[in-house]
Amino acid sequence: MRKSFGLRLQSKIFSISMVMSIVAGFILLMWFSVTNWFQYNRLIGEASFSKMCGDFVNEVITAHARSGFNLFAPIFAVLPCTTIFCDDYNSGYIKSILLRSSKRKYIAECIGCCSISGGLAVLLPDLLCSCAFMIAAEPHLPDKYGTSLALYSAIEYIWDGRLVILLFLFFSFLFGVVWANIGLCISAYATNRYVTLATPFALYYGIHLVLQRTDVLAILSPVNMIQPRYTGFPNLLFPLIYQLILLCGAVFIFYRRVNRRLINV
Repeated sequence: MRKSFGLRLQSKIFSISMVMSIVAGFILLMWFSVTNWFQYNRLIGEASFSKMCGDFVNEVITAHARSGFNLFAPIFAVLPCTTIFCDDYNSGYIKSILLRSSKRKYIAECIGCCSISGGLAVLLPDLLCSCAFMIAAEPHLPDKYGTSLALYSAIEYIWDGRLVILLFLFFSFLFGVVWANIGLCISAYATNRYVTLATPFALYYGIHLVLQRTDVLAILSPVNMIQPRYTGFPNLLFPLIYQLILLCGAVFIFYRRVNRRLINV
């Protein structure tokens, strides 16, 4: 199984779909800052990109807030690997897989490939954006910028703000893992690859539209989970536990449903 898992994971990580997710996500995150820089140079005067930046923590936050990355992140998560089960099932390849592997191992392989690929598809553009701003922008220092992150106040200035960036990246990866597995769960019911790719985004955006209209339930909006800064969160454990519950639920439902689907395979 290890060899099979490694080969399948490698094929998903080094795929066109993964490249599309990374490139599209990076462009979305950098679009505002880069276009703002070009406009300044064209209309006002010449200035380097570094001079246009503040501190890198706030630049990363602004990149998320002013782009469509947080909105389209579920699409980036599902593109590389979420269709792994429905592709195997529809092509009949799953029969040859089950001749040399048990159902449990096959399901674990699907979940593992999907989790790692989906997590990286959201993490890597965020990581590239964060690195770009850490190189170009100033450190996040208390004497210059003050406290601006209530949830992160205890650690905001550790490593000049780099620990906050690491936590942002961790939540980006976790977000990708969760929504890739939600897509995988959907594929166990609707084995059409286009339904599998489109439904997570529709579900994500629909839930957000409903929950953001209420002050009480806005805390549960999935849009708040990719970079947890929502002032209604009691602490950082809330978005962590919330996403872990979603992940466990998606994995459990996928496992049960696929077991039933494979009874006669």
